[in-house]
Amino acid sequence: MNKLSKLVSGSYLYGTNDDLSDRDYHGVYLPTKQDILLSKVKDEIKNKYKEEHLEETYFSLQFFVRLACQGQTGAMDMLHTPESMTMISSDVWKELVSLREKFYSKNIHAFLEYAKQQSIKYSLKGDRRKDLSDVVTLFKNQDPDYRIHESWYEIPRTKNIFEVEPTQQGIAQIFICGKIFQETARVGYTLPVLENLYNQYGERAKQAELNDGLDWKAISHAVRVLFEVEELLTCNTITFPLKEAKFVSNVKTGKENFVKIVSPLLESLTDNIDGLLKTSKLPDVVDEVFWENWLVNTLEKELFGKK
Repeated sequence: MNKLSKLVSGSYLYGTNDDLSDRDYHGVYLPTKQDILLSKVKDEIKNKYKEEHLEETYFSLQFFVRLACQGQTGAMDMLHTPESMTMISSDVWKELVSLREKFYSKNIHAFLEYAKQQSIKYSLKGDRRKDLSDVVTLFKNQDPDYRIHESWYEIPRTKNIFEVEPTQQGIAQIFICGKIFQETARVGYTLPVLENLYNQYGERAKQAELNDGLDWKAISHAVRVLFEVEELLTCNTITFPLKEAKFVSNVKTGKENFVKIVSPLLESLTDNIDGLLKTSKLPDVVDEVFWENWLVNTLEKELFGKK
């Protein structure tokens, strides 16, 4: 495998590692000319070494560019990995890093949606309960055999309810207060799930007050990603290890009070990011034509000897 890069990833990149942390590496590889011509290129290749508690994941150059164009969290992290954490590099990888700002846009969809989904999932704001109530009321007045898409535009869109990326098959999906539903789901299935969420809301708030029953690792990922997005929008870069690594580590181990500190922080970061996006001078979308031309030129040069 022709490795174009190998980079430290995960907790060792973020600065949140401890004695039990596994070592993870991400990288990009250059497919062979034969695999390209025969359409046999693998999007990713994983190598696991259980005894060493180590995992390596390499993305094909084409797949990596696609992920970066989508604003995927992992790809953006890789593009901002410092040289001190770069184990293998190449001219192609250095060029990608030098051009990373061309992946920046207001439509860093995957990056933002991951952060928002995680933060809203653990939000304790009262409007979440109200949003749940509105959707439950809507579905109670419908035939249980109806599909969600039949009332798609009647479902309110709020900070707690929004459309997310469709499935690979093109099926639309909507995020409702911590759960994702496909448009093809029946009301008879969806309604009990939402009613259960609504009924558990009060108990979950009590548990949060005691810092009990929360997925601290998931919450720490939400905090981390929101910090990254905020820095990207304010400083046009992401710094690793994270400036807030100590705080993120404390969240990960449940040392911060959720109700008094973490939940308000998730809300304030989300609100700040929404405001930054509205005033940002970043382009609305990534120039995918540029990256398609770059890929063609790079592959021709590296594999077909074209100058």
